[in-house]
Amino acid sequence: MRKPLMAAAIAAASCVATSASAAPYSAIYVFGDSLFDTGQFGGQRFTNRVGPDFRNSQFGPVSPDLVAQGLGLERATPSRDG
Repeated sequence: MRKPLMAAAIAAASCVATSASAAPYSAIYVFGDSLFDTGQFGGQRFTNRVGPDFRNSQFGPVSPDLVAQGLGLERATPSRDG
């Protein structure tokens, strides 16, 4: 009975210690292609396709958005938006 209680106490202490530490990163910078586009080319069309162009936002989060969210950072902005 004592070993499971000790294991639970150690697990709880390690969770508290990691959540209390300061964030190791303050920003995220992404260098990539259209798979990592944060909206810079939202209003441009590279083909003659029809349909929504997602000018004001994206159709969903891209991988750098998910990484930033996991690190507790703000979403990366397009380079031409400042």
